[in-house]
Amino acid sequence: MDYIIQTNELDYSFGQFKALNKVSVKVKEGAVYGFVGPNGAGKSTAIRTLLGLYRVNAGKVFLFGKDIRKEKIEILKQVGALVETPSHYDHLSGRDNLRIAQIYHGAGKKRINDVLEIAGLSKEADKKVSAYSLGMKQRLAIAWALIAEPRLLVLDEPTNGLDPYGIKEIRELLAFLNKESRTTILISSHILSELERFITDIGIINKGELIFQGSLPELYDISINKLVIDTDEAGRLMDVLGRMNYMPEKESEFSVRISVKNKGEIIQLTRSLVNNNVPFYGLRNEQKTLEEIFFDLTNKQGAEDEQN
Repeated sequence: MDYIIQTNELDYSFGQFKALNKVSVKVKEGAVYGFVGPNGAGKSTAIRTLLGLYRVNAGKVFLFGKDIRKEKIEILKQVGALVETPSHYDHLSGRDNLRIAQIYHGAGKKRINDVLEIAGLSKEADKKVSAYSLGMKQRLAIAWALIAEPRLLVLDEPTNGLDPYGIKEIRELLAFLNKESRTTILISSHILSELERFITDIGIINKGELIFQGSLPELYDISINKLVIDTDEAGRLMDVLGRMNYMPEKESEFSVRISVKNKGEIIQLTRSLVNNNVPFYGLRNEQKTLEEIFFDLTNKQGAEDEQN
């Protein structure tokens, strides 16, 4: 499998504080990889090591299969990045800001109009940036990052400070870039409900450790969910479920709720109910949200750390 980003057991410390502990991130080409964690978990530190801004204490970083320490300049030509609050020349227009980026990256002049169109700023291109809303400034920063037509876009909290409309604009822009240009995107954010709408893969970091990494379906599959079973014989259903070592809860006269771990368990349960001649006419899997799973995993790690 081709990985655009691959880190091998990254360690990084600030003095005695260990910010990253054996972090191995793998981002597939064409993915939208959500990188999430509580404040201080290590997200921004990891992103800075990816971009060669921090020199790691141990481990390696590969982008496009190349070692960032050995081929940094060549690698970063293919990367667009937005880290923390973007800086602009407020006294210049959006177009003039991008002209500076175009000259710096050696891109063609036509690229300015292209990225203005992509970022939805064509109509405001000749206004001074000082008159832009925060959302427009964030889109201008992404347009700047796109000037060199990067294969990889790395964004650290790009929706910070935005209102719901601005957040929606950034989400739609990133989804468009990934779909139309096949741009691989790594994005960190604390707004999990937004990430859940468009990411394909996720890495969850807590206390400097990567505690989960995989696709969204894989994450959902490991979480314990609630299954509601509709039946005309709730009493009999509860008896059968009890014999199967479940702890059923009677939701209503015609519904029973149980906890299930994954889809495979639901399939096995359905077969068992049929084999036991238990009539049912509805199954509803109440899937946990990304936010709920995130809290489950981080709280579980915290509890394990207290026991050790």
